[in-house]
Amino acid sequence: MKTNTLMCILRWCTFDTIELKDGYILRTWKIFGIKSGVTDAFKAERAVFCDSGNGLFGKNLFFGSVVKTVEDYQETVKVGDVTCENEIGMDIYGLKKENADAIRKYIVDCGAKLGDDSGEVFYANFPWMKPLRWFMPRESLRFGKEGIFHSVKTIRRNRTSYIPYADLKVFNGYGWFGKKLSLLGDVSINTKERFPKETYNKCKELVDKRAKVLSAEGKMYRPALLSFKKRNRFILPLDKGFIARDKKKMYYFDYNDIVNYGFEKKRWWSLFGKFWCVSDRNDARDYSLTQGWFEDTVREFEVPGILFWRWRYLFFFRGSLKKELKAKCKQAKEQVKQIAKQAHRNDRANVGE
Repeated sequence: MKTNTLMCILRWCTFDTIELKDGYILRTWKIFGIKSGVTDAFKAERAVFCDSGNGLFGKNLFFGSVVKTVEDYQETVKVGDVTCENEIGMDIYGLKKENADAIRKYIVDCGAKLGDDSGEVFYANFPWMKPLRWFMPRESLRFGKEGIFHSVKTIRRNRTSYIPYADLKVFNGYGWFGKKLSLLGDVSINTKERFPKETYNKCKELVDKRAKVLSAEGKMYRPALLSFKKRNRFILPLDKGFIARDKKKMYYFDYNDIVNYGFEKKRWWSLFGKFWCVSDRNDARDYSLTQGWFEDTVREFEVPGILFWRWRYLFFFRGSLKKELKAKCKQAKEQVKQIAKQAHRNDRANVGE
């Protein structure tokens, strides 16, 4: 498969060739169509989203996953006899429609759950207050056997996402006149349209039954009543990560995602303080250049009104929140370090062959 010739000429005369091979999508570029460059490889079954759109030079396709396994951390991967750059996401521009459809079909055929799976489907309300969406198909959520399939069409592109029940971390709805929904897993789903409240209740019932996402055991830390702070913020530490709510928005972070955290009090004798945290959101669409991941990845949030002994009591003894975060962050980062070491050994083996 070739991308649009005029687009390639305008893009510094680099010409792309797309190949579907051994469960991978390969992209090889050549300078002036002669000198070969690097071959990028994406493992098709790992895709958790696939977006398509129309451009000036043809169809555009965007798909990706997240870093989890040793293979994901590898910089290189062997496909046949070729050592390729291992990609977590891929953006392809200037495709013919039949080629874009063939790539998408290949992704599904290789095992990605982006097909129209059987299950109960729920549609959003008609968006009376958004005239630009009047002539768009209604946004939908499909609850299949293994996960949730989301589909929405915007002016620029068609977006499809899939979250397995096992990977679903947050299911949240907000709003008075219909509910906008937030679903957080390997990919984030934030609906553009509102769903009926009855639909939201049915969806939540299905989620609680199949994913048990918000029924996970954990101790919630939120503003104390006597702090007179609004209690619409909290942090809920779990085994592999934590759920955080900041006003109407909810987030999920693995402990390895945490960049920094701390606790502040206005005065040394204050009974209450503010917990703050800076984390990297690990979302599949962050690896697509069209998403501006360099702006959206970092998340900062805070929970005010926390009793100081939740963080520290006496002079140096740790409170329950600090003790839990420190232990689990250390454990998570050590696990990732070991995975990265194994990935580095695999890279050296690929180069040596």
